[in-house]
Amino acid sequence: MKKKEAGFTLVEVMVSLFIIGISTLTIFAFLGSMARQTANVKHQTFATQKAIQIMEELRSLVGRTDRIGVLDSYDDGDRYNPFLTTENTESLGNDPAAPLSGNVKMGTGWRYLRQINVLQESADKFMRKVYVKIYLADENNPTQPKDKDRPLAQSVSIIRTSIAGCLSTQVMDLYIICIENIPGWWTSTADLKPMVDELISDLQTRNPGLEIRPHWITRLAYGRDPYYTPYTNNEVRADLLTDLPYVYYYPGLIQKRTTGGVNYDEYYYVPENFAARINIDGTITNAGSYSLADQFNNAVRYPEEERLWARYGGEMSLRMLLEKMNSSPSELKNLLIVNLHGELLPVPPMRNYSDAAKDPAGSPNVRIVSHPEKLKFSSSETVALRVYTYVANPDAWPGTSELAYATITFPDTVLSRPNIVVKKCVGNNLTAYEWKENCIEGVDYDIFTYTNSTTILLYNSPLRHPANGTQGLDSAKRLYGLEYIPCPIHPAQTPVTFERDLTTNGLVAKNTARWRICLKSISTPGMYEVQTRIGDITYSDSGYPNLSTTYFWVNTDPPYTEQFQFMGDPRHCPYIDVKLWGTAPNTEHRYNWYFASIPAGDYQGYTKSADGWCGDGTYKLNVDVPRFFQMFRRGLLFTNGIWTAITGFSNYYIGLGGEMGGDSSNDLPDSIRVCGKPWSQGLAVTRVNEIIDSPGDYTLCRIIAKTDNSWYSRYWIGELYPDDQWVNWQTNGNLQTGAGNFYRASPTTFGFAFAPTKRTGTMGCSSFINGGSTSAHFRHDWPWGGNRGVIQTDGNVMAGIFNFPPVTPLDASRPFQLNYNGDVPPEWNDSEYSSQRVTHTWERNYYNYGTTGDRASSGVKLTLGNLAGYMVVQGIDKQPGFGAVQISRLALQGILHQFLVAGEPAVTTGRIVQVPLISVSSPQSGEETSASSINIQWSISWRRWDGEKYTSAYLDSYQGDGETVVYNIKYSSDNGLHWYFVQDNAPATPGVRDYAHDLSCTSYTWDISALSGGTKLLRVEGYRDTLPLHYTYQLVRFYIWR
Repeated sequence: MKKKEAGFTLVEVMVSLFIIGISTLTIFAFLGSMARQTANVKHQTFATQKAIQIMEELRSLVGRTDRIGVLDSYDDGDRYNPFLTTENTESLGNDPAAPLSGNVKMGTGWRYLRQINVLQESADKFMRKVYVKIYLADENNPTQPKDKDRPLAQSVSIIRTSIAGCLSTQVMDLYIICIENIPGWWTSTADLKPMVDELISDLQTRNPGLEIRPHWITRLAYGRDPYYTPYTNNEVRADLLTDLPYVYYYPGLIQKRTTGGVNYDEYYYVPENFAARINIDGTITNAGSYSLADQFNNAVRYPEEERLWARYGGEMSLRMLLEKMNSSPSELKNLLIVNLHGELLPVPPMRNYSDAAKDPAGSPNVRIVSHPEKLKFSSSETVALRVYTYVANPDAWPGTSELAYATITFPDTVLSRPNIVVKKCVGNNLTAYEWKENCIEGVDYDIFTYTNSTTILLYNSPLRHPANGTQGLDSAKRLYGLEYIPCPIHPAQTPVTFERDLTTNGLVAKNTARWRICLKSISTPGMYEVQTRIGDITYSDSGYPNLSTTYFWVNTDPPYTEQFQFMGDPRHCPYIDVKLWGTAPNTEHRYNWYFASIPAGDYQGYTKSADGWCGDGTYKLNVDVPRFFQMFRRGLLFTNGIWTAITGFSNYYIGLGGEMGGDSSNDLPDSIRVCGKPWSQGLAVTRVNEIIDSPGDYTLCRIIAKTDNSWYSRYWIGELYPDDQWVNWQTNGNLQTGAGNFYRASPTTFGFAFAPTKRTGTMGCSSFINGGSTSAHFRHDWPWGGNRGVIQTDGNVMAGIFNFPPVTPLDASRPFQLNYNGDVPPEWNDSEYSSQRVTHTWERNYYNYGTTGDRASSGVKLTLGNLAGYMVVQGIDKQPGFGAVQISRLALQGILHQFLVAGEPAVTTGRIVQVPLISVSSPQSGEETSASSINIQWSISWRRWDGEKYTSAYLDSYQGDGETVVYNIKYSSDNGLHWYFVQDNAPATPGVRDYAHDLSCTSYTWDISALSGGTKLLRVEGYRDTLPLHYTYQLVRFYIWR
């Protein structure tokens, strides 16, 4: 029956208009929220810039005049000023909008107001504490702030005159881990650096003569793919984004919520803190810089790490720090190191094998890589390289496919032709597999020798390795869908070899090398580099991606961080001596134990492998957690260093870079709310937590994949994008999200046994320390019995030394003990770790917890043989009046106090030689002279910065355990802008010892006849001769009349 046609009724029209109206209001409300959010961020950014500018103007003013009193006239009291600069208002035309001020007109007033307060908080007459606050003005009363209690930005600093620096001073080198692409736990990345800067300033103000020289470790390592460019949001909050266009993503501005239900905005990762390549709101920033190393874009090999550091400069990376702690510990003796990430331990995402070269534009999907059969060879061994050629999509290629040319180059190494033997594994689905033992130069390969290098050109390398009967690689035995298996494969109960290869009969996994290059008579000790490329020698200067660089070492130990796999599947680790290091009975399995459980049938010898490392519940990590911990613990022992992680459940999480997530302890009860496109392919807001299993809609670690699951990232062999995305990757360093593009998938989608977590849980602390016994080892507890941390005698003594008033009692939700009798980490009973087990003992007890031996703040000593290292552990919780700043202050005091305590006469193993205190007796500050020479005289005392004994346990006769002290003397004629050595006027750097200018005496006659008249700065520095870190100096300001 045909329906009768009719128009809308009046009721239908009214309902429709009502729905449209509600929808319109919703859209306007949403857009309004976005606009307000953007405006707030812009206000805060501008205010921060102005607060810093004003503080620097005041600092510069004192530097120019050398008078601290000039600051007092800039105190605004309780008034508010529209001039956002300290420059004379007349010079600005009495206009707050002048460029140097930059204020904005708002009605009859101005949009921003400043308030400067200058305080003299100590008896030091050469010091002022300065507060600079920038407010948003009240629209109804523009002479007053909109909210007096909430400035847009605030800068606080201690400003001193140069004369104030004339005290005898001890300088303590402090290495601070504050990684640009790792989140904090119990700490906020947005606050980390400013908070510590303020703490250091405050500590120095309260303790004249104590100076902290911070070394900011902000980089995990350098990333392998130089184009890699993650996306982050800056202007618009993550849950208000209308699009999230890229799949490699770092959350920027997000919404948090306190336990009291108050929402506020904060940066999860601070965009301006990135020094690496990063895409901020669609604009690539730092385009010429290095790429981030993270859980996807893993760290370069260590020799390349050093090359990139030499190129980019700055402080060393965390990977370099760990390497030096383990392989050259004398450079970092008595290291002080602070992990600002709280309960989360940053670890560099390193692995010790190289990725394949590729040429997506010229030879799509073709791969080639060379690996030495061992990392370390003796000078009597033949060095053997295995060359692997394969394709990323094997089913799309005929079984007879070949790569016409491949280039193997040995830069800086000239090899003799008779010492090079090239062997080739020939065969395919049509021809039987066999090794061609003596390939013919000019037919199978060619050798080109240059002044400083050697190149081998390989012809017709097979790209497929299909089955031929029972030879070759059966498709069911491919590894992650690829005909690429570089690990040593051999029958059971034989030495580790490459016995099982493509010539082997049997439907089993096989090593897939197609070439074996043997190098005889390499006897010179050192590192050797091998470069592999697709194409002939005309491509020899090509870089990424058509470049794969690997290394081997002859009669030299590889860098310590190169000796372990750490990450990735053990079957992709190509070395005999990593599969089994050393000789019986002292052997070690140095592959990654925890990526996957390797079946013994096809792959013999991986007896330590398991499906993940589980430290809490049922969730697992797929990286070698105990090996990462070993790097820190061993480095701490070798450097006789001191470590603190501020507070919390020690090492409860690890971070490899790019983590996102949280819980209520981070004011993230729903984890991170964000546009869901990289996960769900839709734009709806979702909850993401890729660190732990809850809270969140998309939880645990992810891998990058095509939305149709036809491709996924095998990041542990450097596959971050498919070759058909090369043009886009060159431009964006990222992959697009949305239907038909890419998303962040669960690894279980592609057959992995589990989706990894980043939580090491309750066993993380026990694994890190690896001390005591099964019935008595270190472990944090949960709070019990209503106890709180109660200050002890040692806590009061420490507070007195550093001039901080003690607070007691304190909430302590993470107390700890040394005699835990319970579950142990997975590796605990394995001989590779029980042989490293340390003895742990209590040091000073600052805060006790209960009556059963738990502590809330204490030193802990780790001892192994004649080695010792120290930790300062805290379980103090954030609480009213005692937040992150106060907890961090307690940790900073603790690490410095532990340094003093570790040098006491009663200490036998691991005693730390203290830093002396220098005193210049001639010339005196303020002295004037017209003479042609000055007799510089100084002395040292073995005392603390304030002239007191280091602790009460030191004898008056303490003389630094016989440590020799040497001196550098430097001067400046331009108020410290440039420095020179007094001996020869050679350029000098304050605080950097120059061995060529060492003096061992305590006086020096300085010829000043050639110096012009005026004010001079003289700096006498004292260094412990065998201990590079920490030193003492005194600055003297005097005047020469001419």
